[in-house]
Formats: sequence, C-alpha cells, structure tokens
Amino acid sequence: MKRYVRHMSMLIALRQHTKLGTVLFGQSLRRCHALSVNPSSMRHHGMSAVIRLHNSCGGNNQHAPLRYPFITSRCSSLNSIDTSRDNGNEMLDVDSIADLLRISYSSGETDQVQDAIGSKSVLPLLLESNQFANTNEVSCHMIDAAVKAATESNRLNRGALSSIINAILACCCASEMPNGQNNADETIGEKYAELAWEILNKMDEMYASDESSMVAPDLVALSLTYYSSHVAYVKHTESKAANFYLKVQTRILERAQKLAKKNAGSARRKALAAERRKKASLTSDDINDALKALYGQDMAILHENDDLIILSKPAGMVCYHTKKTGAGKITTSRKKKSRDKMSDNETYGTKALDISLEDALLDIAIPLSTLNPNARGIVHRIDRGTSGIIVLAKNDDAHLKLVALFFLRKVQKKYFALVPACPLDGELLLSPEGVIDLPVNGRSAYSKYRILDRYIDPSQKEEGSDPTALLLEVQTLTGRKHQVRVHCANGLWRPIFLDPLYSEGDKSKVSNSNDKKSKSDETIPAAILHAAAGSNEHFFLHASTMSIPDLNINNVSSPLPQWWKDVIEQWDEVK
Repeated sequence: MKRYVRHMSMLIALRQHTKLGTVLFGQSLRRCHALSVNPSSMRHHGMSAVIRLHNSCGGNNQHAPLRYPFITSRCSSLNSIDTSRDNGNEMLDVDSIADLLRISYSSGETDQVQDAIGSKSVLPLLLESNQFANTNEVSCHMIDAAVKAATESNRLNRGALSSIINAILACCCASEMPNGQNNADETIGEKYAELAWEILNKMDEMYASDESSMVAPDLVALSLTYYSSHVAYVKHTESKAANFYLKVQTRILERAQKLAKKNAGSARRKALAAERRKKASLTSDDINDALKALYGQDMAILHENDDLIILSKPAGMVCYHTKKTGAGKITTSRKKKSRDKMSDNETYGTKALDISLEDALLDIAIPLSTLNPNARGIVHRIDRGTSGIIVLAKNDDAHLKLVALFFLRKVQKKYFALVPACPLDGELLLSPEGVIDLPVNGRSAYSKYRILDRYIDPSQKEEGSDPTALLLEVQTLTGRKHQVRVHCANGLWRPIFLDPLYSEGDKSKVSNSNDKKSKSDETIPAAILHAAAGSNEHFFLHASTMSIPDLNINNVSSPLPQWWKDVIEQWDEVK
C-alpha cells in the first residue's frame, strides 16, 4: 500500500503539468477503487492526502471530457478510435462504433457514452453518410452496435444495453451540432428526433420477436424520445415535419400512461378515483398556510405553475412510501395530532405521523402526474434526513420532460452541507474550492464544492485555535444516490454532521443512546448535540438551489431550516 501511495503521489505532481500524468492518475485512482480499498486504511497509509490533492487541483485541469471541463478525463482510450470525416465511412462500421460504446461505457457509463458520441460526431456523420438511405437504417446500425457493445463472451448485459441505448437517445435530444460545429444540412437537428423515434420502434420490434436479444424501452427511453421530439418541434415549428413531432409526443405519452396503468393495476385506479372526488378550493397562500400548520415552518411552496411545483421539504419527511400501507395514511385524527405538536413548538411532527411528501400534496388536492404510480409526481428524490428543494410534476407531459432533463444533466442542483472543519485524519487544509471525482457505489460521480463560511465555537475559542465547522456549497454534476454524503465523507474526509450512515470516527456522529452520552459525543460541538436531541431523522444537508434553464426556471432557492440557523447563531464566523 505504501508503495502504491508513493506511486500516486508522483503521479499527482506529473498530473499538474502533462496530459500523460492526467491519464495515468485517473487510471491509478480507478485501480484504487477497483481494489475496494477501505478509506480508513488509506488514511493510515497517507492516501487521504492523495485524494484531497486530486480534488484540490481538479479545478484547473484542462484535459477533460466535454461534459465536465474541470474534471480529469477517464477515457483516454477513446482517442484510439477514429471516426473523423477524413477517414471515410469505413470508420463508421458497426465494430468501430461498438468499440467506442464499449470503452466509453466501461469508463464512465452513460455520461461518457454521450460525450464519446458527441465528440466523435457519430450521429451527424451517420445521418449525412451516403451509406444509409434513411434514419431507419441509421437506427438499425446504432442498435446493432449497442447490442455488440453490451455483449461479452456471447452473453448480453441487459443493464448495459439499456444504459447505452438511453445514452444514444440522449444524444438525439441535441438541437444542433456538437462542439459548435457548423453543418451545411440545416435539417440535421430535425433528423435527431426522427432517429430517436426509429430507435424506439426498432427496440419494440426486436423485443417482440426475441426478448433475450433486446430490452423493452423503459420510462427514461420514452422520456428521452418524447423530449427529442419536443426539442425538434420547438426549433422547427414552421417545418413540414412539425405535425409529425406532435404525433410522436402524443403516442409516447399514451404509451407511458398505459405502462403506468399496467404496473399499478387497481391500486392506481382507486387512487385516481379518490383524487377526482376531491375538489381544490384553496388559494396558493391558503395551501402554504395549511402545509406549514400540518408539517412545520420548513414546508413551503417556492414555485408553482400548471406543469410543476417546487417546494421545500422539511428534514424527516420521506418523499414517498415504497409500500402503500396504513402507516402514513392521512386521517383527521393524525392532522389534529400534527397541529397539536406544531402548536407546542415540536418541530418534527412528520416523523411521528410518517407522512410522505406525496401524500401531503395529494391530501390538499394538488394534482400530481400518474406516470410513476407508486410515487405520484416524483421525478427525483432527496433523502429523508435532507431538507430543502424538490420538484414534482403536476401532469404527465411535464413528468416526461423532467425525467429527460434530469437524465441530460440539465437540472442544476446545489446543496449546503455543514461539516467538521478538521478532517478525520487530521491532515491538510481543505482548498477553498475544488472538484470531487469519486465513484459512488461503483459508478462515476462528480461534484464541485466551495467553502462559504468557517465557524468556531466561542467556548473553544483560543488564539490560534482551529475552526469548529465549515459551511460548504456542493453542486452535483452527476446524480448518484447519497452522492453529496459520500463525497463529503470519503472525498473530503469531513462527514456531514449527524449523518447516521457515512459518519466515521467521532467528528460528526452522535450516539444513538438516549440514556447517556458516549465518549464520542464529547468531541461533538454542543450546538450540534442540542440539534440532535430533536430527532434522529435529520442531518446537516440542505438542498438549497435549483435551476432548470430549459423550462425558464432559474435559481429557485430554499432558506435554511430554523434549526440550522439556531446552531450557526451560536458560533462566531471566522474571517
């Protein structure tokens, strides 16, 4: 291990000056993750310094993939696959494209596949090539390449195939040439939507004939195809194909609704029937007041239109119940209990009631989309213990668009995280800002961070003493489960205060004992311990800001919960 750390340290120095160093560093870091090296053991061997140096210098890296211009390239092998215009159509055969898809998927999954297809201009070259008569032939060509890329030792990896095809469909959502390239054919953007539709039809055809040779289109595939037609329609409203795009959207919407009905069965029909019997009679202000009265002051609607609703969720409230039981059912008696708790200034009534965000909105007759029958309106989620901003779809059209936009990384999300100022291993200061490149559950994951404020507990304030806590702003560039929590704990070695899952050592985790404090509690700031007394279902992570530029939604922000403010007000800001 020590020899490996020395090897990594040398590569860091090389990485900051050469492209070769960048590539070698990325390969070596992946090897570390592939070996399943425990973070605590890496700290004992000095590995934490290597990881943090990698994070701190990521912001100045110029050798990066298209999607993330500040992150080390993890797919240098793509350069060996030449699909340039200068080499003719022989480089666009199925084998060459399959190699491109296979290498890029193994390096960075769907994100890297999209970047590879875009950087090599694969789709424009195929659509312009004399080798193919129409988009149907191009779709067959890409499907064949995807199947070949997902096949290893004569066995089809169905998960990989689904992801690769979804990445291809995502590339069809572009309204213009990649990389700002000029193109003589002004209809190339229109052909993307037609190609996506043909790919979807080809998937259906192959799946119907032999289920073992193809995967059925999932909701993501339907959403991306829907959105590609939407983009084409908006861009070419006056073209002859405009009606075609509208018909495609209608057919996909109907198909998605049928799929939801099939998956949900009678439970969905009963829920929709009950919803129709409710009549919305509250104004927007009345709805906000009702939500606050039942679920606390941290529950608030931030933005609403006919298609979606963006609101701030209190910590301790789940987005939806995975299994529909009576545990979270909203009744008159439970509403009364919730009001009583709120009147007694008890902040966490939602835990006792176990009411989900979905149930809370449906209870006051806010319409929600039906395409996700087990979680109405939900297109993304935040953890139960996380507070802050979340968007829900109010109709099925908006649901498809939002699913596509989240997949395309066109929804920008930022979080506030309160973490210990001193890392777990006690080594190195944290850079004011940087990029965290650290896989989460084996999948590539990237986040940007910057330090907003430093705080110190007045009771521990001495000349030259270190800060107590840092307030970080973290922007997720990928959307992995628990990404911010993992990146703070294992990327920065500063687990989020009160995080029950990823807190290592004694810097941020509070004892679960209600009878007495553990020894580890003695090292936790008193203000944090006081906040922990309210509930074990919340921690210091807050979804603060959301932007969806394609829907003209910019910088919708959620204020910090009051219990956050109560903690911070007890500390002095370090200038």
